[in-house]
Parts: sequence; structure tokens; C-alpha cells
Amino acid sequence: MHAQRLAQELRYEIARGAYKPGERLPAIRDLARRLGVSPRIVHQAYRELAQEGWIALRVGRGAVVLQQQPTLSKAERLERGAAVLEQTLRQLIPLGLSAREILHLLEEQLTYEAPEEPTPKVLYAAPGQEEAQLGAEALLLSSGSLHPILPVRLEELSMHPDAERVFCALADLHLLRAQGVGRATGLLVGFARPVLEAVAELGPQATLGLVAQERETLARYADWLRTWTGFRGAIVGLLRDHEDPAPVLARCDLVLYTPACLRPLRPYLDRRPAILLRPQLLGWSPGELQALLGGL
Repeated sequence: MHAQRLAQELRYEIARGAYKPGERLPAIRDLARRLGVSPRIVHQAYRELAQEGWIALRVGRGAVVLQQQPTLSKAERLERGAAVLEQTLRQLIPLGLSAREILHLLEEQLTYEAPEEPTPKVLYAAPGQEEAQLGAEALLLSSGSLHPILPVRLEELSMHPDAERVFCALADLHLLRAQGVGRATGLLVGFARPVLEAVAELGPQATLGLVAQERETLARYADWLRTWTGFRGAIVGLLRDHEDPAPVLARCDLVLYTPACLRPLRPYLDRRPAILLRPQLLGWSPGELQALLGGL
């Protein structure tokens, strides 16, 4: 898939309401991984959409969908639509389709592409965007659901009054209640057993390296790791864009890193024991989570 085709697909998704004004498009690396393309292609597509006014590229928030203002008159829209339809008919008629059959196909596609009921908005809220993204991914993975979950910062919840349900870490549930969020569900969030065991085996004189994209993730995950493992040694936190992580990582007995940090850390991972750090949901069965999401 090339950038122009991806941009066209995203225009279509925005135009039909899959992404509403104020919502974020998927992070560049997440969408690239999902589609199996280079992040460069996604970046080029996003830049094209930004130049056309479909989205705004904002530091710390990613690609945000903008409210669309009609740039063409009704006559111009009809003229361009007629040209597209003519090209389509030139491909359908040689197939032997009758006018009635073509109209049936058109009506069928319109019914499919314009569902009567919009998809309920579901959020995963956290102090930082990275933690919210990882929490949303953990929820999707644990539930096996295909329902889209939008990751948002806690401070941005007021921008989504139409959310049908908001998920968060159990420790943040009181913050949502304080903001008046009604349909909020707190989830017990932890880490995989091999990660916890590796940290628990470190002695009190050991140093644990923790690398993440955002400071909020560093603070939250460091606290969780100490709580779950009883680790009493030093925890050294590094941000993904640290200029020269080698001297700091050299002092660490174990390095944990979030998925967003894999690429910049790759040259250093073979020098120290290192484990990918991805949260998991605890205490909920897939059926219970599916029931929560399916009941919307």
C-alpha cells in the first residue's frame, strides 16, 4: 500500500464518521504495524491529510481529526460525483450487469456503508497517552473484541461527553468519579509473570532500568513494579528520546522497555538482559470483558 492510497482510505473513514472531530487517528507506528507497511508511508499519508485540512498533527497528541467544512459547492460536488460514477459504470456494464442489477448493487453498498446505528464510543483513560494506548491494547487483547477503543489522557475526558463507557486502571477510578464520569470501569492492571519474576529476583543492591516514551508511564510502571515484586533496589528511568542511553543502561542489571522504545534501544539490547514491558489485565475473564463491550 502506498501513501496516496492510504490517505484516500483514511479520507473515506473520516468522511463516513468512523473518526469524529476531536478524535485521534491511530499512532503512526501502531497503524504501520497493523497494515504491515513502513511507518514512513503512514507519516506521508498523515501529512497529506494535514495539508488538506482533514487532520491536525499536534505534538503530544498525534493526528487529531478536524471538523470538516465544505470546500466545494453543491454543483461542484455533483459534477465530480458524476465523473466518478461514470468511470465505475464503464467497468460494470462490460460485466453484463443490467441497469436494475447495478441499482441493486448501489443500494446494497449504501446500506452496508451507512449503518443506521453509530458505533458507541469507548475510551481507555490514563495519566499519559502511552499508558492509555497500552491499556487499550491490553483490553482488546484480553477481551478478544473488535470494538474500537480510543486511548485518551485523563485531562482530556471532558472532550468526550458522548463516551458510552470509560475504562481505566483501578487506581484511577476515583479520578473519573470525581470528574462525574458515570459509566466508568476500573481494571486491575499488571505485568506478565516472567517480567515480575525477573524483577523479583534482583537483589536490593541491583539497578533496574525502565525505558518509556512518557514520564507518566515511567512513574506509574515503576510504582507498579515495586508493589508487585517488592523490589527495593534503584530504578533508573529513561525516556525514549534520550540522547545517549548507553552509559545509563550499562549500570543496569535488567532493562525493561515499552513497545514504543524497541527501535531506538535495539543497538543496546544485546549488552544487558532486557525484557519488553507490556501491561496485562488481571481478574477479568474474556467473557466478562466481552459482555461489557458487547452490551453497549
